[in-house]
Amino acid sequence: VGAASLAAKVVRDAYVTFLREKYGDFGWGYPGEKRVQEFLKEWLERHGEFPEICRTRWRAAQRLLRLQFFPQSPSDSW
Repeated sequence: VGAASLAAKVVRDAYVTFLREKYGDFGWGYPGEKRVQEFLKEWLERHGEFPEICRTRWRAAQRLLRLQFFPQSPSDSW
């Protein structure tokens, strides 16, 4: 199990490196990671949609979409 886990990590790290070359620095790809959230917000603002590698069902992605298309004014929150 240990060897398989290490092999999976090596493959994942190589794939993340490949994706960074294509999309830029997005962190390590975990939804709670601050860099990932910043990357998605910036990408959404520039392109109007998420990159094809984004898991759009993540709560963080859904929240960004809501804020992008339905911005709240301070008087809207109760």
